[in-house]
Amino acid sequence: MALLILASSYWITAPLTPQVTAQENAPLDRALEYLRSVYNSTVGLMSEQPYGNDQGTKLYWLNDNIFVYAALKAHGTESDGLLAHKIHERIIEFARMLNLSRYEDGFPKLGIHEVILGYPIMLPLPCFGSYILNMSGYRLGFVIANGTRMCARRLQRFR
Repeated sequence: MALLILASSYWITAPLTPQVTAQENAPLDRALEYLRSVYNSTVGLMSEQPYGNDQGTKLYWLNDNIFVYAALKAHGTESDGLLAHKIHERIIEFARMLNLSRYEDGFPKLGIHEVILGYPIMLPLPCFGSYILNMSGYRLGFVIANGTRMCARRLQRFR
């Protein structure tokens, strides 16, 4: 997950101007190539695990794919823009399927990563939980910062 976040956050913040040399753009090109290489068209998302776990099952994080979507949209090629659109639509599809809370446009209210797309989040971040679901042939993960009561009770135990 850290590599996807690092690569994606670089793209989001890295300025691209005509003065950028090929050598200066090389890290961005390598990051783009890596993200393209871990995209699974069947799942419609990019996996942080190129080879999967011990059983070969890959894990796809919705939250990481928000960063990937933003990076590809902002700094990728025209073809990457189409890939970004597919990822965006797949994130929305999973949000509907999992009955996650959503914004008016259907994008999931996860309460953390979507801030880079201009969606509002609560600050300071409320308590959050990670969820990993076993799907058919892969695992799907997501993190939600929703400050639920259960989460609040867990926090009180650690104070």
